[in-house]
Amino acid sequence: ALLILTLAVTVVLARGPILRHSRMASVASAPSGTHFKNGVPLVGYKFFWLVSLPALVAQVYMIQIFGGIEGYINSLELRVVEFRGLGPIFSLIRTYSIVNLIYFSFLVTRRKRKIRHVVIYGLHLLIFVVMALLTASRGSLLINFVLMALIYHHSVRRIHILWLFIFAVGALLTA
Repeated sequence: ALLILTLAVTVVLARGPILRHSRMASVASAPSGTHFKNGVPLVGYKFFWLVSLPALVAQVYMIQIFGGIEGYINSLELRVVEFRGLGPIFSLIRTYSIVNLIYFSFLVTRRKRKIRHVVIYGLHLLIFVVMALLTASRGSLLINFVLMALIYHHSVRRIHILWLFIFAVGALLTA
């Protein structure tokens, strides 16, 4: 029911006044391919926020199940027992990290990046960090940064071995 509700909200937002005059307004009815009319790309920055919406709604729902943020944090100690039966919600929440990686890849491969887009991605990344910390899993947080470094290394330019070593030591100290 939660998945259907979040998908419905996503469709309403895509058709609503917020995105009506943006490049995303025609995505649902666009033919297959990477561009719609007049060379306008189908995937843009608003698209990633729209796709992230179900994961954000699922995280808020999960917090509400436990009576707020304090109850949720208290339940993390026994999360294996407390979160029993909530697997589909967790799967929906985990999609945020995948969207974040694709968003990062989209951003670093653009030739022209505006400061505004980098700042908006920084907000998306900050939300990801908060959501990853709310899962109380260091691995889900750290693996994303490793994959981001790998994407940067192969898509933009090689990462020098010294930076890689500093990153690895920092990740080990954090874990």
